[in-house]
Amino acid sequence: MSFTDFVLQKTIRESFSGLTILTIAHRLNTIIDYDRVMVLDDGKIVELDTPENLFNRQDGVFRSMCDEGTVI
Repeated sequence: MSFTDFVLQKTIRESFSGLTILTIAHRLNTIIDYDRVMVLDDGKIVELDTPENLFNRQDGVFRSMCDEGTVI
């Protein structure tokens, strides 16, 4: 993560704490501490839950992205 990305993510987390934020992420570390994550595939919602619950689904899309280190 670049310094600029770090500062931006920190600012978003501090300035918008308690608010709803819709984020389109390309890196898992951007959203890993969010309250809920929606995983899309071909424009359709395939998973929606907390990052922890999604990670715990052994056959889930989110879990496979984490295991593979896939960019999302």
